[in-house]
Amino acid sequence: MITLNQPRRIVLAMLVHLVQFLCAAIFLGGIADQAQFGPNNQCLLFISNFNRTINSHFTFSATSLSCSYIILVGSVGVVLSLIFGVGTLYFLSREASRAARVILAYAATSTIFSLLLLVAASLGSIGIRWTCGYLEQSGVQCASVFASGFTENNGSAIPKNLGTINAAIGAGWFGLLVWVLFALLELRNWKNTRNHFKNSTEAS
Repeated sequence: MITLNQPRRIVLAMLVHLVQFLCAAIFLGGIADQAQFGPNNQCLLFISNFNRTINSHFTFSATSLSCSYIILVGSVGVVLSLIFGVGTLYFLSREASRAARVILAYAATSTIFSLLLLVAASLGSIGIRWTCGYLEQSGVQCASVFASGFTENNGSAIPKNLGTINAAIGAGWFGLLVWVLFALLELRNWKNTRNHFKNSTEAS
């Protein structure tokens, strides 16, 4: 039987997991769609060997694996938010108390993922700053170069949106904040559960 306060707890918990899901999806989608180009999905973060040719075209090397790492972490974030959301909904809707080991698993998984997400968001921020630094050394605006498009092996130029990339990275950082707070909350719940169990054992 769901108590009066239970629907609010369910809505709040689902809201947290929804934010986690959306942040991961935006981070993943923005980088996958706008920070890569060409049939081989060349990454536009941490470009190197940048040169401006005589016909005003630019050549550079795009060999970084940072985009692949960000996409992987974003995918994990999407899956985790769904798993945690379903698990939380199950326990709250049934008013079932989670075992301490279940809460600890939530806290540990959230902490580990937060560390992975920290690396991913840092790679995104530093990588795009690195790339724009290279581009702007030649006297052009980074956003203009992205808008003009990129091509691989003389194929068709595909325009990219720098604003979308920055928004995706911002979503990654915001998602990190939510995951850290969630991990801390679960850690506190785990400690409270252990203390409650310890007190119950001593009382009996």
